[in-house]
Amino acid sequence: MFHDIPMLFNEHYIYIMASKSGTLYVGSTSNIISRVYEHKQKLVEGFTKKYGCVRLLYYEILKTKQESLIRELQIKKYNRKKKEELINKLNPKWEDLAWDWYIDLLVTQPLIHRKGIPRRSSSGL
Repeated sequence: MFHDIPMLFNEHYIYIMASKSGTLYVGSTSNIISRVYEHKQKLVEGFTKKYGCVRLLYYEILKTKQESLIRELQIKKYNRKKKEELINKLNPKWEDLAWDWYIDLLVTQPLIHRKGIPRRSSSGL
């Protein structure tokens, strides 16, 4: 179902989302699948919804929540140039790394709950 999605359990992630105009957002999560979906669908009020940060440009996998929070704060302190250098190392074309993560969901459009598992509709789809 999911295409090239990091599917590790008990892992934590830091990530950078961007808008079409280049506004950057740095965040952390224990469930990158659900969190990126929430950003893309603009389900949560806040910075990413306000500025349209819907493209996943960068992520790192860390072992603990504490490590991810420390790394998130470190990257948030970076100036724009340093954030761009970080993105360019992994993703020089600034392509949406999650562009195909939800293709199969477009058929039935089920909700994804916080554990990242698509909910089945009442029809079983």
